[in-house]
Amino acid sequence: MNEHRLVFEGTPDLWVIILFIFPLLLGIAGWAYRGPLLPPTYRKVFSGIRFTLLVGAVFLAFGPRLQKSAIHEEPAPLVLLLDDSASMERRDTLPPAEAKEIARELNIKSNSPRRLDILLGILESPFSKALEKNYAVEKWMFSSRAAPSGSSLPTGRGSSTALGDALLEIFTSYRGQRLPAVVAVTDGRSHQGTSVAEAAARIADEGIPVHVIALGDARPAPDLILEILQKPEQVLVGEDALVLLKIKALTWDDAHPVIVSLLDENNRTLDQTEIDTLNENGTRFSLSHRMDNAGFRRLRAKVSPLKEETARENNNVDIPIEVISRKVRVLYVEGRPRWEYRYLKNRLLRAEREIEMRCWLADAGSGFTQVASPGSPPLHKLPDETAALLDSFDVLIIGDVDPATLDPDPLFGPRFLDAVALFVEEGGGLLMLAGPRHNPASFLASPIEPILPIIVGKEARENTIEFQPIPADSEFPHPVVMLEVNPKDNFRIWQEAVPMRWSFPVERLRPGARAWLINPAESNLHGPAIIAAGGAAPEGRGAWMGTDETWRWRFPGGEAIP
Repeated sequence: MNEHRLVFEGTPDLWVIILFIFPLLLGIAGWAYRGPLLPPTYRKVFSGIRFTLLVGAVFLAFGPRLQKSAIHEEPAPLVLLLDDSASMERRDTLPPAEAKEIARELNIKSNSPRRLDILLGILESPFSKALEKNYAVEKWMFSSRAAPSGSSLPTGRGSSTALGDALLEIFTSYRGQRLPAVVAVTDGRSHQGTSVAEAAARIADEGIPVHVIALGDARPAPDLILEILQKPEQVLVGEDALVLLKIKALTWDDAHPVIVSLLDENNRTLDQTEIDTLNENGTRFSLSHRMDNAGFRRLRAKVSPLKEETARENNNVDIPIEVISRKVRVLYVEGRPRWEYRYLKNRLLRAEREIEMRCWLADAGSGFTQVASPGSPPLHKLPDETAALLDSFDVLIIGDVDPATLDPDPLFGPRFLDAVALFVEEGGGLLMLAGPRHNPASFLASPIEPILPIIVGKEARENTIEFQPIPADSEFPHPVVMLEVNPKDNFRIWQEAVPMRWSFPVERLRPGARAWLINPAESNLHGPAIIAAGGAAPEGRGAWMGTDETWRWRFPGGEAIP
């Protein structure tokens, strides 16, 4: 519709024109011909002409201009968001009459249409034609990401579904423009990226209406999700790489056992297990393989997909592991040659293929030759610098020793503790072995205390009743206490091990730490008594063994626990 109107740039108010300008012009025109020289008729004619000219001049002075305006009606923008994920290939089990009705209404030839067929039928239906007539329709397709489709149509080949991300992508693309309404044609499967609820809440705050044409079955789609709970970053050549995993099932077909396999880079099966129990909370299990060759390995855990499962990218997880051929270098610092020292030292010496150990016994005389693994030079002085510790050792074990007795120099003890703390912060490992005399009593309020994975109790005490340390989590034990791959066999070994009689009381774990062994017969407000625990300490790791009786895990003919 077009409009024309005359407008003035400098027009005064109407009352000014009527009361001042109009009388003034009339007076000027009459005053100019007031003399008696002209007859009255001529005076009136000439006065009228002059008045008309004056009015024309004033009219032009007001700045007249002709304004033209045109009103064009544009349809409101609308985005048609089309699901292009693999789940659109599914054929839903619908009642025959309902399936035929859908096929007839959407002009689909098959009486068992795919979700994709229904979507394509909607695009050719009168509904879609009505949208195009009343709105400026822009078509977008999405799977892992959203993009304008142009003339392309969905094919159902998308590897994943990110409906929440697609909605946010549309919001971002139209920022600063007129915000469109959105009609999403999807089966509602979203298992990647931003949640649909989060995206919808953000879009609702901006006033963007979102309408959904839901396709498919209202029941949850079959989906297995494989997750890594724990894996080693590094293992030694000849050791087992133990990987703890969890499998979750979002499915109505829960009577179906599945096979989970551990595969190498060439898809050869290294280990596998059958999972009988599937649920949304997840089932935990482990897979392992002996690593015989050094190098960087990229293993993969894979679960066989369920029937009709389309979102299969979460059925696999990559497991990168570095296999190291060198020995672990250990420094064991102890006070007196207690039973714990004697047996642990001998056990480390026997592991000469995997461990290179050097000991420092603080109570030994000046002529005593400190113990070391075959081929390793014994220590003549304990290192007290971080660089020296990092260059020579991977793990430090500190037993029941007073730091003040490590060297005649009274400043050596504090220097050593500072060096140990930095050693752990920069990637080293520390194991503290409790004792009734000095550990941890002599290390409290030192740089070592924050590295401990536990907060110690007020005082140690002799246990008069034997107790049986067991893994803190019998179904999901830490690898340090995993003596058998099968969790049940592992728990049985710990239950049958020789009991203990003494432990240092622990109040609770530090944040982020994890209990390895507990005493189930004793507890406090924070839970069962903690016997052993570990945790991260910046780049390194700190561990705690709260008893000095691991030597009791032996029989006269050998060790009870290998």
